[in-house]
Amino acid sequence: MKKLQTLFAVALLGGAAANAQTQADALSTISVQWSEPQAKEMGLYKVENCALVPIATSQVINEKLAFAFHPDKEGYYAIAKHPMSSMYRYTFYLKPGDDLSFSIDGDDYTLTDLDGITNTPENRAIAAWQDLVHPLEAKSIYFMGKISTFRDFFPQLEQMLPQIKAFPKADTPNARFNASFENYKRFNLAEIANMLLQTPRTEHPQAADFIAYYKQNYLPELTSTTAILDYPRGLDVIENSYLNPLRADTSLSEDDFILKMRHAKESLLTDNTILNDTVRGEFMLAATQNVQTYPGIMDYKQKYEHLLVTPNQQQRFREIVAKYDDNSAGHEAIDFRFQDVNGKQVALSDFKGKVVYVDVWATWCGPCNAEIPHLIKLEEAYHNNPNIVFMSVSVDKQKDFEKWKKMLTDKGMGGVQLFSGDRSDEIMKPYKITGIPRFMLFGKDGRVVNADAPRPSSGEIKALLDATLKK
Repeated sequence: MKKLQTLFAVALLGGAAANAQTQADALSTISVQWSEPQAKEMGLYKVENCALVPIATSQVINEKLAFAFHPDKEGYYAIAKHPMSSMYRYTFYLKPGDDLSFSIDGDDYTLTDLDGITNTPENRAIAAWQDLVHPLEAKSIYFMGKISTFRDFFPQLEQMLPQIKAFPKADTPNARFNASFENYKRFNLAEIANMLLQTPRTEHPQAADFIAYYKQNYLPELTSTTAILDYPRGLDVIENSYLNPLRADTSLSEDDFILKMRHAKESLLTDNTILNDTVRGEFMLAATQNVQTYPGIMDYKQKYEHLLVTPNQQQRFREIVAKYDDNSAGHEAIDFRFQDVNGKQVALSDFKGKVVYVDVWATWCGPCNAEIPHLIKLEEAYHNNPNIVFMSVSVDKQKDFEKWKKMLTDKGMGGVQLFSGDRSDEIMKPYKITGIPRFMLFGKDGRVVNADAPRPSSGEIKALLDATLKK
């Protein structure tokens, strides 16, 4: 018991780092018995937009591992050997304060009452479902060392479907879970069925071999809400559920089949087959992993950026683009949009067709303030030139908005004045700005001329501006 308590303390550090809650009654403990000789460790993950986000890791000691953490939200969590694998991934539902105990038995698990832990009604409902579908999961997901193909799996799936469809709705005291569990079952069955086709087999089905289950279009019920974003690797479930009817389509020639498979991601993004806009945006973000070059990501941006419907999605995409962009001359500018003194949203791209000289600064920054008189003088030199814009972007915190406005007046600052506030990462991260002031120059074509341009006080900035205006 002493060793188990030590494990709890170690795992608690990982959980506490992810969440600063301190209420004792919100602490959740997880105890796992795992007698597999090769078992070494497992991770605890929360599910965010179908991805498994790590919370803590626990080592297997004396065939046990354990976690103690403060769940930052009610929902689905996973204990997994590897975040990208469906094998040895166990998904449960936890509320702050919920406890969980189970033992891993080969390719299955059993809820237990280890260390005085009482499992919740939610996780007993999940375990009952798992008991039902395990014979299919054992063949599709835990394929290692087993001889199983579509020839035995398809008939078994057909035989079990009536029982699966008749599985009762959850009747726990938690109405929120009861509703979400209907979706969970649907997603889990789709994953199990799909994995039979995604894993190595001695024989794979031809179009005529597929049973009715694979011929149906399940995407409307899978993607009508954002529920699938709470399911581990749910975006894979979407893509494979789209591909299955293609595999089962006997009318397609081999060339047509190959073409449709090759353009599956594009079709999912453009054909409105994913019904929920937020889910489509997440699929767009996930598909960027197939892009390998800067020109490629910029082409992808032009085609699909409009699919990003939440500020969080838009910010994550900017960070993805920034990984490809070295901000060297000639690269297309990464756009940003912030409010001006009147609260109007103004973007860098609004000034395409003009040369734009950008000052990234803050009211508290001494070197920034030292450049302001030089910037004002430089702007006055081009005051009558309609082809150049001087833009300043403050990265002050939102609480200093009024202080910023007052400084603009006090110092007589002109040009386009923008305030990023608490969204400063939207310019700092893409342009890899680690210190201010930072000056950047963009050409009339909307491309980078210099992402670390000379300061207004330098002797070379005017020559650079003149040369850029002539292009």
